[in-house]
Amino acid sequence: MKRLCLPALMLIACSFARNAPLLAAEAKPHVVMLINEDEYKADKTLPAFAKVLEEKHGCRTTVLDGQGKHEIAGLEALDKADLVVIYIRRHGLPKEQMDRVRKYIESGKPLVALRTASHAFAVGANRQAPAGIEQWPDFDVAVLGCHYRGHGPNDKGTDVSPAKDAAEHPILKGVAPQKWHSTSSLYYVKPLAKDAAVLLSGTVDKREEPIAWTWTNKGRRMFYTSLGNVDDFDQPQFRKMLVHAVFWALDRPMDK
Repeated sequence: MKRLCLPALMLIACSFARNAPLLAAEAKPHVVMLINEDEYKADKTLPAFAKVLEEKHGCRTTVLDGQGKHEIAGLEALDKADLVVIYIRRHGLPKEQMDRVRKYIESGKPLVALRTASHAFAVGANRQAPAGIEQWPDFDVAVLGCHYRGHGPNDKGTDVSPAKDAAEHPILKGVAPQKWHSTSSLYYVKPLAKDAAVLLSGTVDKREEPIAWTWTNKGRRMFYTSLGNVDDFDQPQFRKMLVHAVFWALDRPMDK
């Protein structure tokens, strides 16, 4: 075994000390959040959630906001992301940017998706996508494992309860109360992929739909919830569930 002299050891120690902060930062999971919607104030709630992940749970975060345009600057951050959170509503992207999103999805890395992500990249029948803008209309089926078909009455919200045998799932464990009322309207998303695992069910006017589930598909851990309006972020149980979902998707134990 080669022996190092004292000066060489001192140089190595100094180099390690200089780079220790960088190494520590790189050890933290990097969560990239993509925002582009105009109904639920995600431009306020997700940056606040990112701050919680950084200050209380040891993550690094990058928040990218399309600000209502059919583009999101800074998507090169996806190349070094450990997890992506999507809260986008009916916005396409230039081909180069959509290719970058597809590349991340196809890599098998984890995803957490909120509310309007079920129709994130489908501009819709009542809108015209600008020239050169790509859509991804079957993102709900291919990536989230559902079929978005509209939503229930906005004024009635959704009665939330855990699905059968789901209360002890790592994402829901310790989330209380287990039943609550959300002001988010009920999304119609059936049928789900056969191997999706429903965590929460929502009910309004005797109609029941899955409103939170996981789908481990092609090696990728995916969590989606159709909850996520600004009032939901005021609920401790929703915020706790979302933190748990991030660490479940990362397949990492929570640091705290």
